[in-house]
Amino acid sequence: MPSHRCFYLRKLPLWASLILAGLLAGSASAQTGKIAGRVTDAGTGEPLPGVNVVIAGTTQGSTTDLDGYYFILNVKPGTYAVRASFIGYATTTIENVRVLIDKTTEVDFVLREEVLQGEEVVVTAERPLVQRDLTSTATSVSAEQLETLPVLNFNDVVNLQAGVVDGHFRGGRLGEVAYLVDGVPINDVFDQTFAFQVENNAIQEVEIISGTFNAEYGQAQSGVVNIVTKDGGTSYEGSFSAYVGDYVTTATDLFTYTDRLSPTDTYEMQGSLSGPVPGLGERLTFFASGRFFHNEGHLYGRRIVRPVGPEQGTGKTVLIDGREVFVPAFGDSAYVAMNWGEQATGQVKLTARLFGGNKLSANLLVQRDRGQNYDHLFRYNPDGIPTTFGDSWSLTTTYTHLFGTASFLDVKGAVFRNEVRAYVYENPLDPRYPADDALRQLGGNFSF
Repeated sequence: MPSHRCFYLRKLPLWASLILAGLLAGSASAQTGKIAGRVTDAGTGEPLPGVNVVIAGTTQGSTTDLDGYYFILNVKPGTYAVRASFIGYATTTIENVRVLIDKTTEVDFVLREEVLQGEEVVVTAERPLVQRDLTSTATSVSAEQLETLPVLNFNDVVNLQAGVVDGHFRGGRLGEVAYLVDGVPINDVFDQTFAFQVENNAIQEVEIISGTFNAEYGQAQSGVVNIVTKDGGTSYEGSFSAYVGDYVTTATDLFTYTDRLSPTDTYEMQGSLSGPVPGLGERLTFFASGRFFHNEGHLYGRRIVRPVGPEQGTGKTVLIDGREVFVPAFGDSAYVAMNWGEQATGQVKLTARLFGGNKLSANLLVQRDRGQNYDHLFRYNPDGIPTTFGDSWSLTTTYTHLFGTASFLDVKGAVFRNEVRAYVYENPLDPRYPADDALRQLGGNFSF
């Protein structure tokens, strides 16, 4: 029974410095994309100036120049319908236009003269085989794709990509990956791993870059994971899901206490709600999500011995697994989970649409973790394993200012705290810890 009188694996109040960065369109940690293209006459092939091109259902749009070219900046990743209209020509709508993070989606229109008043042409967009502005090995996964994938969290999505194994990009270390949420790095300052869990139902799009990424992604050596979270819409939407399960096997010689079924040993509940803040309409919208996950694990120990006897100097030597071992006190022989874990996460995002198309958003993430890591030396004394406690939160704010149709400015600020502790008993002088003379009696023989 080795001494586990260490009280904290690490206690890390980590305050990130306030980050203020002016980012023009097309910058490194951009969280939006761009739609661009050309509008021409179907009969002559000549460019059409002054054509109105808008994204259906939004206030975003542009007008073609003298050569028929247009572009729309600061478009959130997602799938849209883009509409082009001009006097004397049939209105044309192109559906299923996919906008990716930090990429330009090319949408060209060919308008034909209107035969019947109010006539509209609907076209389905096709993604090009070669994306000309893609200079790195990158994959984008949309919210719609996340819903259809058999994954529990976005880490599973990352591990599905080529060149990524258990969070390691192209054979690199875990701390060599840059993680960004809404354009702000949120790597844990202690070990550079991902500091927060962003749930799948809160992700608008995740971009995974596994090679040849630009130098402006600071502190990234092996890869980049860029996450854009959802904004609230103009109508109320919600979702809820849950599941239960358990680990069951007949191989009880390897996995004790796993030959019985208890559906509540593993369960998860998650939900989301979004829409306009009551009384403020589309000027202020919200998105909120939450998740609770509990896993009892599949590795059990048995409380055969206790490290402290009822009185000082009590205990006796017994034969366990063919060895004589000093036991201070006997336990109740109950089975105890030794690799259990639970996690609770929450997110609230407020988005204010200001005058002139400007936008201000604030995103709060909170996370709470509890659990234990299995130690085979403690399989007959499961109460001697430390419990790990993790508490963290992050607040990110973004202000987007439009200078016109050709440029915009993003100003971002972020602060986060991450604290992780591990101990058997919180008080280091707790009398339930073995006394020094008991530890000397145990010596090095107690190794189970």
